[in-house]
Amino acid sequence: MERFLIALPESCTNKEKDIASSSKESEAEEKEIIKKGEETQRTRSESNEEDIVLPKKRKIYKQKWLQNVNGSNYCQVCMTFIEGESFYIKRQSLTKAHKKTESCQKQQKVKETELKMSAYLCEKNLPFLLADSFPQLCADMFPDSEIALSLKIKSKKATQLTVGTLAPYAIAKLVSDLKTTPFSIMRDESTDISTKKSLVVIVRYWYNDYVKDRFFDLLEVDDCTAKGLFNVIKKKLDTFE
Repeated sequence: MERFLIALPESCTNKEKDIASSSKESEAEEKEIIKKGEETQRTRSESNEEDIVLPKKRKIYKQKWLQNVNGSNYCQVCMTFIEGESFYIKRQSLTKAHKKTESCQKQQKVKETELKMSAYLCEKNLPFLLADSFPQLCADMFPDSEIALSLKIKSKKATQLTVGTLAPYAIAKLVSDLKTTPFSIMRDESTDISTKKSLVVIVRYWYNDYVKDRFFDLLEVDDCTAKGLFNVIKKKLDTFE
């Protein structure tokens, strides 16, 4: 079997070589262009990063009376904004007005705590003698609380707060409820060891879908007849009109 070799002309081979060399040159040019583009993009990003200056975050100072409101320091004691940093905040805390207002607020919180303590003793029907030792117990349990360390209530003071402050408020609230709803009166007369006759008055009324019985007053009476008891109760009720 004979083999025939076909020889191409030299002009065709030269053309193929030229095409291959030109394609290589174009690929090299494209790579160079891409490389230059990446370098220019990198330089632009670096320059932009240098131009951008991030705003400094305002330092937040932690104080019990200091509050951060929209990035500004606000004094809750004096109810004013403080312009400046640590020096001005320290200067604000040393002013006479700030110290006086802070002391008044602390005393007010101590008074509220003593009132709540007295009200708790009344609500749970506990003896006022507990007030002699309970503040010291609170100070031992909460040594980091300024209010607990400032409690000065004793049994005598708890009695005065109950009689002078809590009782008038409770009676006024009870009377306002009785003025808006029907109620009935229950009374009982008794004589103590000093032979003084007293009349216990309890009211029963409907409030918020419940029947409530509340102590109204302890009245001293001289005439224990029906007419005498009626006149005493009526006279007491007339004082709230």
